[in-house]
Amino acid sequence: MSSETSLEESSVNNTDEHNNCTSTDSTPKKKSYFKLTLTILFLIAFVIVAGFLIYQYKQGSFKNWQTFKNYINSFGLFGPIFLTVFQCVKVLYVVIAGGIGCAAGGALFGPLVGFICNYIGIVSGSILAFCISKKFGPSFMHMLFSEKKINKYMTWMNKYKKHYSIFLWIAICSPIAPDDFLCYFTGASGMSYRRFLLIIFTAKIWSILGYSLIFGLNFH
Repeated sequence: MSSETSLEESSVNNTDEHNNCTSTDSTPKKKSYFKLTLTILFLIAFVIVAGFLIYQYKQGSFKNWQTFKNYINSFGLFGPIFLTVFQCVKVLYVVIAGGIGCAAGGALFGPLVGFICNYIGIVSGSILAFCISKKFGPSFMHMLFSEKKINKYMTWMNKYKKHYSIFLWIAICSPIAPDDFLCYFTGASGMSYRRFLLIIFTAKIWSILGYSLIFGLNFH
C-alpha cells in the first residue's frame, strides 16, 4: 500500500515539475514574440508617417514657415495639437528643420501658446529619439544617417568623452546644431536617461523661447 502511494506521489511530482518547466520555457518565448510584434508595428508606423511627411513635403506644406503656418491653420481648433504632434514626429525623421515649426507656431498662436506647443512637441520627440536609439542601438542610426556623419561625431566623442555632456548641452541650446541627430547619437553612446533628460529639459528651452518671442511678437 505504501509503495503504491509513493508511486502516485512521485507521478504527481513529476507532472508538476513538467508543467513548471513547460510554463517557464514558454514565458521567454511569449515575451520574445511580444517584443517582435511591437518592433514590427513600430517599423510599419514609422514608414507610414514617413510617407505622409514626404507627400506633404511635395505638396509644399513645409516649404517655409509661412506655408507651414497656413497648413497648421487649416486644422482650425486642432491646430495647436497638430503642431505639438508634428514637432514631436519631425525630430524622429530629421528631414524638416525644427525652426519652421517654431516660427509658424509663434506667428500663429502667439509667444506663449506657440512656445508651449513647440517645447512639449520637440522635447517629447527628442526623448523618443534617444529611447529608440538606446533600444535598437547603432544599427537603427545607420538606417537614417550616413556613415560619414556618424563616424565624425564618434571620433569627436571618443576624443572628448569627458566633456561630451557639456558639448551636448551647448549644441541643444543652439538653433543651428543638428540636435535631432545628436539625440539619436547620444542614445547609442551609453549616456544615462537621467543625464539626458536633465540636458534636454534645461537646454532646449532657449532656442524655442527665442523663436516664440521673435515670431510671436512680430508676426502674430
